[in-house]
Amino acid sequence: MRISKSLRTVLISILFYLTSAPPFVICSSLEVTIDNHSPSNLNNKGSQEQDKLSHQMINSIKLHGILLWVSMGFLMPLGIIFIRMTNKAHANGIKVKVFFYLHVIFQILAVVLATIGAILSLRTLENSFDNNHQRLGLALYAAMWLQFLTEGAKGG
Repeated sequence: MRISKSLRTVLISILFYLTSAPPFVICSSLEVTIDNHSPSNLNNKGSQEQDKLSHQMINSIKLHGILLWVSMGFLMPLGIIFIRMTNKAHANGIKVKVFFYLHVIFQILAVVLATIGAILSLRTLENSFDNNHQRLGLALYAAMWLQFLTEGAKGG
């Protein structure tokens, strides 16, 4: 019964988080031209190849944002919530194991999705790392991998 009460608390926390944090906020770096494809250029009629490239670029940016929001904005905090719940479940060894494995699963999923988002960014978007968005993303990605590798090295 206590596991269901704890999971109910987690679900309420998740619902609160999802309703209070806007998940799909447009990237501020869209205002700057990305590979000469600014939003104002996208509205202008050009060659069909340019329109196709612009459409692909917009889809890549959206997919990159969604992947990284799900990774850093949803799965990572959820993994943190699960590991924090092990402190309250110290009396029951089964609960500790369940919460620990949920933590590990969500953290691994977050790292995989962030890596896919980073690879997508490096392959399809212009990455000269000359703006704050790109520098901050690189720093967060490096910190995420550092944390992941150090936690794995010490065994959780």
